[in-house]
Amino acid sequence: MENSSVIQTITGRGVVVRGADIDTDRIIPARFLRTVTFENLGAHAFEDDRASGDPPFDQARFQG
Repeated sequence: MENSSVIQTITGRGVVVRGADIDTDRIIPARFLRTVTFENLGAHAFEDDRASGDPPFDQARFQG
């Protein structure tokens, strides 16, 4: 299968998530992966981290 489109540029904000080995369940908790489409999965990114305190990605300087 050949890729007919090449990604030239990606824009967005990056946030440092410290740790040597980030558990993928931290990124998108498994309970949200029972969906048939990937639409709206971003709304659950780091959901447990967000609920447990003041994660860096909720700070105003990383909004955008």
